[in-house]
Amino acid sequence: MCELFACEVGKGNRSNTHLNKAGDKNVMQQFKVLTGLKYSRNQFKNKWDTLKSDYNIWKLLLNESGLGFDASGNVDMTDEWWKRTAKVSAL
Repeated sequence: MCELFACEVGKGNRSNTHLNKAGDKNVMQQFKVLTGLKYSRNQFKNKWDTLKSDYNIWKLLLNESGLGFDASGNVDMTDEWWKRTAKVSAL
């Protein structure tokens, strides 16, 4: 799905923060062809918004120093990082 969105953005089918009608139509058609599943425009828009939020969080995590990955591919954070983050989140 992300590749479909990226393709449409690359084609210029994005108005402001989401795809325009042509981009939406193309994503819905291609997704159905690839998966056999049909979703509404609102379902795709909701997924897009969630992915954007997740991506922004991911970028913040990657910029943190001292973070790494464990053997399973999960982000590995120190106890000090969690304490510092909890203080910021509580504000």
